[in-house]
Formats: sequence, structure tokens, C-alpha cells
Amino acid sequence: FFFLMIRRPPRSTQSRSSAASDVYKRQTLHKKRMTKTAKHISEMNLLQAEYNLVKTKKAYVRITSERNCAKCHRKIADKVFTVYPDGTTLHSTCATSAVTLNSAFPSSKKGNQGNFKY
Repeated sequence: FFFLMIRRPPRSTQSRSSAASDVYKRQTLHKKRMTKTAKHISEMNLLQAEYNLVKTKKAYVRITSERNCAKCHRKIADKVFTVYPDGTTLHSTCATSAVTLNSAFPSSKKGNQGNFKY
């Protein structure tokens, strides 16, 4: 048995058009891979956001007679109230009168969304 091996000439001897073609093919392949990677990362971010939304919607708040409004510090009692994702509880009137959550509660941390402690 005889094996015939055909070798390709080294890249340094390729014609300019062939070398340019190889560069173009590599760039195109790289661009396709980067596009797919970006798409998958975007899909993962969407799934994470949907998971966080579902987790937040499943959270519950227990209002007891001792629970106070975080802004006016009066009892919540049987009044209409609003609960923010970080667990802050306010009367609805206090929540609508606040311009933003941060201006009403400077110590509020945005990063604690979904971590309710009761």
C-alpha cells in the first residue's frame, strides 16, 4: 500500500488574494461567533430578569398591628399601602407624595431587591 500525501505550500508563498481571502474568512467566522455569543448572553439576561420578576411576585408581606410606614412612621393598620421590592412598606399617600424612593429614603439600598425580611 502506498499513501500519497499532498502538502499545501507554506502560507508565506501564498498569493496575496489567497491570503486576503483567508483573513476575510477568519474575520467573518469570528463575527458570526461573536454575534451568536451576544445573542446567547442577551437570552440569558432575559431569563434572569424573568426569574427575578417571578421570584419577586411570589414574595408576600405580612402586615401586623406593629408594622409602621417607613416615611411617616405611623401604623399601617387597615389603610391602603404600597410595598417596594426591597421590602419597604408605605401608606399609598406617602408613596405618591414621595418624588422618588431615594429622596424619601436616603438609606434605601437598590441592590436588595427581592430580599424580603419580615
